[in-house]
Amino acid sequence: MDGILAIDIGSNTIKCLLGRARGGEVERVFERTAQARISAGRGRLVAGAAEIISEAAAAFEAEARGFGENFSTVAVATSAMRDSPQGPQVAAEVFRRCGVRVQILDGREEARLSFLGAMSDPLIDSSLPCAYFDLGGGSLEVVFGRGGEVGRSASMPIGAVNLAREFLKDPRAPVSERDARAIEERARAAIDAGLDFPIPDFKILAGAGGAVAAARFAKKALRLGGEENRISLSQMRGLFGGVCALGAEARKREYGVEEGRTDIVPAAFACICALMEKLGAREIVHTFCNLRCGLVLSSSGGRG
Repeated sequence: MDGILAIDIGSNTIKCLLGRARGGEVERVFERTAQARISAGRGRLVAGAAEIISEAAAAFEAEARGFGENFSTVAVATSAMRDSPQGPQVAAEVFRRCGVRVQILDGREEARLSFLGAMSDPLIDSSLPCAYFDLGGGSLEVVFGRGGEVGRSASMPIGAVNLAREFLKDPRAPVSERDARAIEERARAAIDAGLDFPIPDFKILAGAGGAVAAARFAKKALRLGGEENRISLSQMRGLFGGVCALGAEARKREYGVEEGRTDIVPAAFACICALMEKLGAREIVHTFCNLRCGLVLSSSGGRG
């Protein structure tokens, strides 16, 4: 097959998408996620990060070969490796171990590719002015644009993993009101500093990433009203308060939060609430089209 194996090395997970560009959209062949947290917080990587990444990349490539040999691997790393002095060394070690070259994206390029991917979602009218965000473990990207073209963008050094480690002594325990307020205040301050320009007009606020997906699945688990992929600010506020009141096991059981996110989901939801309020957005539209879709499109010569 002709295709792109897009590998996204984040703070909390390593993900892949084998896909083809088709008329500005992405035809998905398969996707996988490795629950592999390589961020140790505060600009540090966990011991053995190169081995973790290499094993995931090799496994992804092995599975992709089951669909044919004619594909190209494109691997990128985001905030965990971008913010770490060890990042270039780890990337070199990954290439030595498994032959996969890892490009460490700067915040602007991460935002561009993520926006390109999100606007390929047929459920989003990209002809309208859109705002888009992707909240990861170590950073928050926000992009404004139209028709797949980026206007203003910002990358902020806040993420669910970083905030959880900074404010929560035991992130698997219920979160006190005091700690919840502190996390949200920290998120607001970072968002205010990052969005230090007049906010462009937009009609749609789209969101991608594991944090927004967790909110979508929690909404479904609780049988909240409205379309599944649309989450109102009042619903988001309720989800934030709900996960803070519970421990990790109850977050998984009652809110459908996957195991690898139960400790960071309160911080993630705090960031989403703070961003929605900053932008004056009444709802977010979740999309599964993301950075990896943008990589497939970009590596295929544009929009397909």
